[in-house]
Order: sequence, then C-alpha cells, then structure tokens
Amino acid sequence: MEGQNRAARELGFAEVPAAFGLGLLFDLDAESSGRVAELFLLHQDNKRLRTLAQNFLENYLRVIELPNAALQTSVGHSITILG
Repeated sequence: MEGQNRAARELGFAEVPAAFGLGLLFDLDAESSGRVAELFLLHQDNKRLRTLAQNFLENYLRVIELPNAALQTSVGHSITILG
C-alpha cells in the first residue's frame, strides 16, 4: 500500500450465504458502497437462490458418489463370484 493513504477506513461486509458464502468487503466511504450494499441485500435471503444452491450441492455430491457406488457394486459382485 505504498503511496496510498493508510488512514483507518470504515469497511462494510455484505454476504450472500446461499451462494456458498459469497461475501464482499468494501470501503464504506467509496462512492459505490451504497449500490454494492443494495445489490447484495437483494440476494441475501433469496429463497430461490438458496434452493438453487442447495440443488446444485446435492447434485454435485451425487455425481461424486457415483464412481464410489459403481466400484462398491463391482467389488461386491466379484466377492460374491469368488466366494
């Protein structure tokens, strides 16, 4: 921060928890701070966004689990055949 004003600044924090904890730290004295806060507030408790994020996460976890389930099934059959 060389050459910049190092005075303490008041910072704001805006978050959209449903978007995997998306957050933004911003200078409250900045010209755009009001608009930034407004944009985040629109989405902060958005039920549709929360549902979309939850569905995405559940689907992602299912996709990750598919190879494991296939492997367990394959191993299970080979054990049955050998046993």
